Amino acid sequence: MADDNKKVETKTPEPATQPVAPTAGTGKSSKKGLIIGIAAGAGVLLLIIIGVVLFFALTAVTKEDYRKGYDATQDTYSKLNASYNDLAQAASVSSTTTETQITNRSDDAKKTLEAYKSATAELADLKALRNADVKKQYDTYKKQSDDYIAYATEFIPSATVAFKAVVACEKIGSTSVSDADEFNKAIVPCEEALDGADEVKNSDFRGFVEAYKKNVSSVKAIVEKSRSIPATDFTQRLQLTRDLRATTTDLNKSLGDTRSNIQKALKDKNPKDSLSELRTQLRDLATK
Repeated sequence: MADDNKKVETKTPEPATQPVAPTAGTGKSSKKGLIIGIAAGAGVLLLIIIGVVLFFALTAVTKEDYRKGYDATQDTYSKLNASYNDLAQAASVSSTTTETQITNRSDDAKKTLEAYKSATAELADLKALRNADVKKQYDTYKKQSDDYIAYATEFIPSATVAFKAVVACEKIGSTSVSDADEFNKAIVPCEEALDGADEVKNSDFRGFVEAYKKNVSSVKAIVEKSRSIPATDFTQRLQLTRDLRATTTDLNKSLGDTRSNIQKALKDKNPKDSLSELRTQLRDLATK
């Protein structure tokens, strides 16, 4: 009976685990995502390939590019020669040179220099410069060209002012030193022209003007001294004549030295050799 009073413990049975049915479409979505991923990757790769092809197509230098570069440097070389020749002409003056000639030569030098500047500026846009060796030679030429342009730009107005002063002073040579009024009429415009040439920027012309002023002052002093010497004092008058001749010789030497210095400076500044090398380099690349 005792056993009958014991409660019988019962366990509630756990519900059986039901198999989960696969969600409709899960397998198809996975495959679709994989396809989309592959397609996206292939699209990116295609874009990269297209980009690389376009890069090389746009940066590649052809023989036609080299030929155009050669033609451009040939044109620049011709304009450089014209500029150089006009500068050399502007640096030339003699006892027969007129002020009008000096002005015309200066104008010609300015025009041909501007033409050269425009031509050399256009070289910077050449596609041929994408070639590293060509670019290196171009940079060498460009530096020398910039120096030449800077020198020529300073040179032209300096030559104009300095040589106009020389022309103004040439009248002294044809003036009678015994005629005070006539001599003063000749020396005054000479001194004024030289004073106006003090500010020339080119160092060769500036040195020339200083030396020329010094010699003109010596001439003036000799002439003034001669007026105080009696006409019968042949010894002193002969010495003054010699002094005057020596001073005149110094004037001509100063002018000659200036021309030589200018010609040398122009030759040293001329970038024709480096431009010629660039031109030859482009010609060889265009024809090989």
